[in-house]
Order: sequence, then C-alpha cells, then structure tokens
Amino acid sequence: MGRIQGLMAPGPEEYKPYYERYIASVIGTDIDGMLDRQTAFIKAYYEKLDEERALKSYAPGKWTFKEVLGHLIDTEKVFHFRGVCIARDEKTFLPGFDQDKFVDSAGFNGMEKDLLIQSFELNRLSWACFMDSLREDDWQKTGLVDAHPMSLRAIAYILAGHMEHHIRLFQERYDAIP
Repeated sequence: MGRIQGLMAPGPEEYKPYYERYIASVIGTDIDGMLDRQTAFIKAYYEKLDEERALKSYAPGKWTFKEVLGHLIDTEKVFHFRGVCIARDEKTFLPGFDQDKFVDSAGFNGMEKDLLIQSFELNRLSWACFMDSLREDDWQKTGLVDAHPMSLRAIAYILAGHMEHHIRLFQERYDAIP
C-alpha cells in the first residue's frame, strides 16, 4: 500500500528504553507490509478458534486468547491516540497505561470472538488511514509519553514489533494448548 515503506528505524532518543525489544524485532523498513501480514495472520488465527478454545490460556493467570486480542486492540488504540496527538503538535504530557488493568476491567472473555476480530481489523484500518494522512516530515515529530520522548516513527515500529511479540507467543505457547 505504500503508506510507510522505507521508514527508517527510530533512534534510541525517540522512545522509552522499554520499547527496544519491540523495535528490535522489526526487520527491514516495510512497516506497512508487516502490518498487513500481521492483520491477515491474526484474522486467520482467530477465525480457526471456536468460542470454547478462545477462552483458554497457556498457563494459570495468563491471558486467554480473547484477552490477548483485546489487549492488542486496546494497546493499538492507545498508541494511535498518542500518534494523533504527536502529529497534531500536542504538547501535553501523555500518560502511560497499565495493560493488566485494561485487560482485567474490559471483560473480553464475555465478548463474541467475531466482534473482537472485527474490532481488531477496524483498528488496523483506522491506523492505516491515519498513516496515509501523514506528511513525510511528520514521522520525525515527537511528544512526551510516560515522561519520555516518543516519535511517530517509533510508534509505527513499536506497534509492528509488539504484534510480532504476540505472534511469537501464539506460536511458542498458545499453539501448545490442548
């Protein structure tokens, strides 16, 4: 789609050190291609699950399939909001968020799996439309997120890398669930 092909990886001054593991998992500069492949993977992966299996986790106290998808949706909404604020030159401090509290209070296990899939796809489409609206120089803009500078290109890399992290967890841990 050409939204952000060739976007160079952000420098360490453009994000909180916590996010290094996500950014490091992005190979190459074809972020939009990566996001498209991830969206197709998640849709196909979840469509194969029945409602009973979608309520399982790989260990006690770990998130269920539904909760993981809900976490992905919420995380991308938070980062999309941060991206919009940064692109529009908002100078207000943007807070962090507690992913566990988000999941605990959301009730994802009570939602229909197909609604979660649809929400994920719409989130990704909304992010793609936002990226299409950006000018080349917007990608270097930064804001203050959780007391650290963060650039728009760091957000793009973090979103792609965060999803790669969860895809690996599906393959390493969730696929082994009986």
